[in-house]
Amino acid sequence: MRRSAIAALPVMLAACALGGRVEAPPQLFGPTLVLDVTNGSDGDVAVGYEFESPGTGVTGEALAEACRREAVQLSSVVGTYRVTVDGKTVWEDAVPLHAVAGSFLVIRVGIGPDGEAEVAPPVILAAQPNLSVAIPGCG
Repeated sequence: MRRSAIAALPVMLAACALGGRVEAPPQLFGPTLVLDVTNGSDGDVAVGYEFESPGTGVTGEALAEACRREAVQLSSVVGTYRVTVDGKTVWEDAVPLHAVAGSFLVIRVGIGPDGEAEVAPPVILAAQPNLSVAIPGCG
């Protein structure tokens, strides 16, 4: 790894000297995706994710129990990603450039009593949210 970085240095310097633009290599590891799910319905729902980037793609799913709020840590993500509820896409976006490996891309998903999903724009946190609580008065 060190040799390839050193070998690439003259190429990068030459490109800069010629006024060329140096593209950053694609990020192989991104932030960890965390779905903060508040399921205010009386039924369990499947929350999932998919991400795609050049040369890779991952799909995963977790069960959100009825009348609970949980922060579910899923996987590191890069490129573009989608969040699904019961197989239906509810959010689609690209991982922000400033969201790097070691950080947490948190997406809050709310499931109403009628089963409809609402998604808040993602936030990036330095620490993993740790949350698992019952929703008072639900059910």
